[in-house]
Amino acid sequence: MIVGIDPGHGGVNRGCWVREFGDEADYVLKLGRRLREVIPGSVLLRQYDQTMDLYQRNEIATSNECDIVVSLHANAVEGDVLHGLSCFSFPGNERTLALGKRINILCPPELVAKPRDGVLRAKPMVIADKTPWKARARSVLRHFGCDVLLIEVGFGAVDFAAMLDLGVQYRLCLAINKAIGEIYGQQD
Repeated sequence: MIVGIDPGHGGVNRGCWVREFGDEADYVLKLGRRLREVIPGSVLLRQYDQTMDLYQRNEIATSNECDIVVSLHANAVEGDVLHGLSCFSFPGNERTLALGKRINILCPPELVAKPRDGVLRAKPMVIADKTPWKARARSVLRHFGCDVLLIEVGFGAVDFAAMLDLGVQYRLCLAINKAIGEIYGQQD
């Protein structure tokens, strides 16, 4: 089982930017490196801050015979309603849908979707690529020749404190690894 880890954006494409948080490209690269340490035999598709299109990322995933790609992102939407971890799966792929649901269950409580007042009102989302406002997610999901799950770790403007916490990052990486092992079989 080979897992490709795709830290989104990079190079000239910085992704979202939040004053307290910095930019998405740097954050997901650091998180991707941490995830690489936790998942044995995984492949980091973007090694450093470089501009890469989805075709280049797919070439790396294909040449390394990745079974699944986990594409890491952070969301830029602000507000009290939308925040917490979200997973996006291509329609009809029951394994990546199950993986997203399992990650949502195992994710650190700091990244569970809840409003700023701390009252839990909704569970983290798993969306099967049907929302028009997620064109970027659809684009990523379609470009790989293997299973792919896009994870929006949180909303930078709201979740930045939890997202920057190294303990939360480590627990998220463990949750992703555990979920992959449960859904796709044990890691080598």
